Amino acid sequence: MDAESGSARSPLLHHPQDSSANQHYNKPFNWKAPAIVLAFEFLESIAYSGIALNLVVYLGTVLHGSTASNAANVDAWNVPRFQYFVFFASLYLVSIGTGGVKSALLPFGADQYNDSNLQESKQKQSFFSLFFIVINLGVFISGTVVVWIQQNVAWCLDKAAVVLEDQEIKHGRCSWLLCTVTQVEEVKILIRMLPIWVTCVFYSAAMCQTATTFIQQGNAMDTKIGSFSVPAASLNSAEVIFMMIWVAFQDSIVIPLARKYTGNPAGLTLLQRMGIGRFLAIPALGAAALVEMWRLRSVKAGHNLSIGWQLPQFVILACSDVFCGIAQLEFFYSEAPASMRSLCSAFQFLAMSLAYYVNTLVISIVAVVTKAGGRQGWLPADLNDGHLDYYFWLWTGISVVNFVVYTAFAKKYTIKKVVPQ
Repeated sequence: MDAESGSARSPLLHHPQDSSANQHYNKPFNWKAPAIVLAFEFLESIAYSGIALNLVVYLGTVLHGSTASNAANVDAWNVPRFQYFVFFASLYLVSIGTGGVKSALLPFGADQYNDSNLQESKQKQSFFSLFFIVINLGVFISGTVVVWIQQNVAWCLDKAAVVLEDQEIKHGRCSWLLCTVTQVEEVKILIRMLPIWVTCVFYSAAMCQTATTFIQQGNAMDTKIGSFSVPAASLNSAEVIFMMIWVAFQDSIVIPLARKYTGNPAGLTLLQRMGIGRFLAIPALGAAALVEMWRLRSVKAGHNLSIGWQLPQFVILACSDVFCGIAQLEFFYSEAPASMRSLCSAFQFLAMSLAYYVNTLVISIVAVVTKAGGRQGWLPADLNDGHLDYYFWLWTGISVVNFVVYTAFAKKYTIKKVVPQ
């Protein structure tokens, strides 16, 4: 059965719109609450990205780690040396905090809209796009202003202040209860979402290269553009600019054309948009591999390749993220039962977190296998002696498999249909 063919199958859940559940919809809608949510997310994104984007450079230049270990440590935020315990414990707290903030803000903002009102329903779609945009605007600010300050002024990581207050913890008693039919059906919805979610993990793992190996590749290139030295991490900010362009292109050209040919008011379904995003990850990583092959040949010829040649891989990844990133936010929110929207929204961010651990595992395996027999390995301290291109080809293959698996599950997936009563 087609994933979103609009069949006559009865919905699993009926959500009557009773007055008690929708009391806040009786008031006229205004943008104040969503605007506050977006502002908080913008600030949170700056705080998190200011650490994440340039961490691999900090580990290499300040803590003097190796190429493979630096990439793995950024993914896992883990170093097995006791003296780094406090440093990485702080990073873990940041990671936990950003996951909690995002998973709470997204459903809270989306719940301000009344789905039974056509105008507010359209505005809700805009909210998901704006939420995605403010996340990446935070990345842009971090990748330009914060990164420049870190590498040219100070790393901003040498001081910290923590205020501890006693908190009262109330312990309650829980009793065993029988599950209702609705609760059982809600769990079934979660189970149906799991295969799609697993492919999100591997897609996000491919995207993680922008914060690790893409930066390491950029550092090995000629970073001079004229008289200005471009920090490799700043290309993540260039990706944000391309995202803005792709968002405008998608809304003004792609979606109207899709509406015309598919008859779907949304243009492309959420599953189709996620599929396009996963597919575009393949040429993006392939482009990174080709650039690295070219860079290695240039080094052997006695000159280096300009960092500007990294732009194509960032352009394609930006397009991929526009299609997939917004769709995944909306998918996990809209498919979730009303009582579990915060939990399911957290799935998207949990996938991103697990993706870093998958990346760590892959890097660790590659480092061990390719160094066997006393060889340099694919990821030595000096990338000119290694084969980062092979590593990018490996992730290109992983992305191909992930796309095929996603397509198989997406074709069988039946979108939840909620019938108001």
